[in-house]
Amino acid sequence: MGGNKDYAALDGSISYKGLKTSYVFDPATNRYTRTNDMIAGHWYPSATAMGNGDVTSFGGLDETANGTVVNERFDHTTGAWKGCCAKQTWSFWGLYPAMILLQDGRLFYTGSHVFGNGLPGTGASLYDYDQGTITDVPGLRRKDERDESMSVLLPPAQDQRVLTVGGGNHTITENAHRLTDLKDGDPGYVPGPDLPQGHYEDGTAQKGEEGKVYVSTVILPDGKVLETGGALHTYREKPVFEASLFNPASGAFEPGLATDPVPRTYHSSSLLLPDGRVLSVGDNPGDGSFDRRISLYEPPYLFRGARPRITSVASGEWAYGSAQRITVDRPVTKASLIRPAAVTHSSDPNQRYVDLPMTVGSDNTVDLNLTSNPNLAPPGWYMLSVVGADGVPSASRWVHIGGETAAEAHTQPFADDLSAAPHAKKQRRAKGTTLAEGYDGCDHTYGTGAQCVPWTFPRGVAGADRCEWLLTRGYGALKTHGRDRHRLDRNRDGTACGKGD
Repeated sequence: MGGNKDYAALDGSISYKGLKTSYVFDPATNRYTRTNDMIAGHWYPSATAMGNGDVTSFGGLDETANGTVVNERFDHTTGAWKGCCAKQTWSFWGLYPAMILLQDGRLFYTGSHVFGNGLPGTGASLYDYDQGTITDVPGLRRKDERDESMSVLLPPAQDQRVLTVGGGNHTITENAHRLTDLKDGDPGYVPGPDLPQGHYEDGTAQKGEEGKVYVSTVILPDGKVLETGGALHTYREKPVFEASLFNPASGAFEPGLATDPVPRTYHSSSLLLPDGRVLSVGDNPGDGSFDRRISLYEPPYLFRGARPRITSVASGEWAYGSAQRITVDRPVTKASLIRPAAVTHSSDPNQRYVDLPMTVGSDNTVDLNLTSNPNLAPPGWYMLSVVGADGVPSASRWVHIGGETAAEAHTQPFADDLSAAPHAKKQRRAKGTTLAEGYDGCDHTYGTGAQCVPWTFPRGVAGADRCEWLLTRGYGALKTHGRDRHRLDRNRDGTACGKGD
């Protein structure tokens, strides 16, 4: 849904523009089929799966490059965006806003987003779609400096606790911070433990309040959360080499893990594999390059001895409120479902770990009790795993929650004939939110639309050193299209960092 309708203007006068188009992919036929259009364009929108099989979408930039204030809902029963009947809040949530489904059906905006600097409000909110109401959630520290932070619904989902990790904002302060905050109770945020610190590429250790943006958090089958990757600056510089485990039971980080040897900054992501390892990909620094190396991380539990094994699953289709029988090859102490990852830009609002209370029988049979609340485990596919007494998890088996109701969500009877699709009626539009210059960490008055000259250069890089800094990173001469705020075109010939500059 949505996407890139148009690139930013070279003179910096306008930003990216969002598309209205939407498609459904069917893995059985390996085909995309088009749905009806969304009400508004969305570039960098979020998508949250709801308990009834619908999908809600928020944020991003619209067709005029303004912040989208239209919140949309895809109706799984008709295979169409609701159009005229969607309840709106007319509130801009930023780019890739983290909207986590809660057990009562409301959505929690955690304050994590991408380049949403200067947004009004507390930085976190509860959104009731059906009522069309927004309630502020207090306590998020440095609410205007949570760009490229990551939020995760902590294991188990039944506890309804959210951890928000790191973040920064290059228009306010140069460095990312170490803050973590926990949403709990009333609801409200309370301070969490500081992120453990790592080192930079030159071996220098982090110090003071230095933290990271572009961080990834990955739920693991033993109920802990891996945090890995990241960088000190939102303008794609200074990768941080550090990884740790957050233990929801103790509320503390376990530092000192093996670190990814590859920098993982902008456009990087990490996700859980069914065998219990973690896959990390991507890195897109300010010179426009993209790192294609893939890293595989083996968590500590893979070095603690033999793993339990799920030898059989009575059914691959699970109904809400049901008991599901499995067999294992040795005693186990807990079982869970983990939703597969769909992560980008430090955002995966659907990531969750659902606890499965167990009844242990003879001959290594175990009955697992699935929640009757679809808001805790929205319909779809999940990785089923069990954990032994020594904390070692099994490899996962795939199960599907929701039965026929969930499967029907992918049926698009009108897909081949768009004239039969519902059409949105015209309705009142609210004025969008114009984003500040440098919102994406780049100064687009230099070079081409595909190049990223940092909006803020690293500390100590000033004057003519800035051109040298760019040249050593392969930029070359850059055409200027507007205000030369970095003074890169000293001879004013229209070319920055060229001959004579």
